[in-house]
Amino acid sequence: MVHRKDVQQVELDEDDDLVPTSPAAARPLRLPFRRRWLVVGAAVAAAGIGAGEWVATAREDAAVARLAEVPGVLTPVDETLTVGRRLPQNLLAEPAPVPGGTLRRGSDGSLAYHWADPAGAGWTAPLLPADARLAGAAHVASASTCDTDVVPGVDPLSATRVVCLVADGGTAFTESGAIETVPTTAVGVVVLSATDGSVETRWPVPAGETLALMPGGLVAVGALTGHLAVVTGYDMLTGTERWTYEQDATPTAGRQGVGAPDVSLLRSGDLMALVPPDRAAVLLSTDGRWVRGGLVDADATAWDLRRDERTRRLVVTTDGAFRSNRATFVAPDGDPENDVVLDGHPLAVQVDDGSLSGVALTADVRSVHGAEVGPGRTRWTVGVETPGLALVLRGRVLVTGAHGVTAVDGRSGHVLWRSADEDGLAPESLMADPRHVLVAYERTGADAHAAVVAYDPSSGQEVFRAPYPDGVQDLQPWGRHLTGSDDEGGRVQLD
Repeated sequence: MVHRKDVQQVELDEDDDLVPTSPAAARPLRLPFRRRWLVVGAAVAAAGIGAGEWVATAREDAAVARLAEVPGVLTPVDETLTVGRRLPQNLLAEPAPVPGGTLRRGSDGSLAYHWADPAGAGWTAPLLPADARLAGAAHVASASTCDTDVVPGVDPLSATRVVCLVADGGTAFTESGAIETVPTTAVGVVVLSATDGSVETRWPVPAGETLALMPGGLVAVGALTGHLAVVTGYDMLTGTERWTYEQDATPTAGRQGVGAPDVSLLRSGDLMALVPPDRAAVLLSTDGRWVRGGLVDADATAWDLRRDERTRRLVVTTDGAFRSNRATFVAPDGDPENDVVLDGHPLAVQVDDGSLSGVALTADVRSVHGAEVGPGRTRWTVGVETPGLALVLRGRVLVTGAHGVTAVDGRSGHVLWRSADEDGLAPESLMADPRHVLVAYERTGADAHAAVVAYDPSSGQEVFRAPYPDGVQDLQPWGRHLTGSDDEGGRVQLD
């Protein structure tokens, strides 16, 4: 039985709203307690989903914006590539524009240091006047070099000073292939303000071929004097000599380094590596003391020692018999127990956003290897046939191989995705814009069409495929732009 007072009569108005027909019905309609909570819960859940999606979108947009500022990341690329401006040869001869500084040789043989700051005006500091003996050269090789007073791998725009080793003379290489050596008669150190390029101080040195900036305002200058490798430590602002270290560097059979005819200095934390022309590379402290030798295996058939910008460590690569290649990432404290040794040679990383700065990466002919360089390090190996170029983006290692692209979690080594094989195409270059991993595929089959393929970096799904413009090939990045070779043999920028 239904009681009359519990029933309300309603009728639909023109807007289909429920309207009570009696005064008593004007009271709010009360739902049972459980139903009210179900409705509220559904509303909260919907709001939570919406808020979660908004937060995820905001985070992704922020990550994309940060990635757009990473050197080497291209301006956004879409599915239509067109030929823009033709790039002059003198522009291509300069390094691609990146934040920080570069040495520039003028057509008149002069030398200057150019500082580029995307957020500021930048500046240019002259270092050497015009020199008719070096004028018109396509390239001049000299001992002149510059470095900033920040730790290697840190944003150069945070520097306070730029210190340059400046040597007149050099070896001039002309367009015709002629080579002329101009003797060096004077070497000095010039300290510039990173703010405006003004000269803070300058002082001469008796000889210098390499330079390293160390903690405590120390400038270390290395030179090969006769058969001695000599390193001298100077006070940055006064030029006062603090100490000198000497080491016999007489070449002996089988001890010559690959491509290392001169002495070099490389900073590794609070230590520096002296690399003479022979195999006897050593670590020195900031007060000129010998810390460690034996960095290169005695049985190595070839070797190299350089600074790995990703891990901020020195890395020694050695090639032995039977393709036994190895890379040793030297511990910053010089203790061999803290070295990280991996098979292969350091991976050729084209773009690095810094998300895996503590992970060493190497490759051999069939694999990519990774290892944490800190305590409790994790090691991993992933099979990639003939690995080539690589990107490090948002914790992922993306590397080309014989069968396309492989994406790996850089911490665990877990394979995230692999791209599908491209029949009749081979990866030529690996790039990225803020939202995509980009691969320029060159044609190897008669029925294939060269194209830039854009992949979603998270899933590996193909987002779009942009065919090469007619008459353009060999697509490569230059700064933040995509370039290609045209039918006339020049370089063009693609839009």
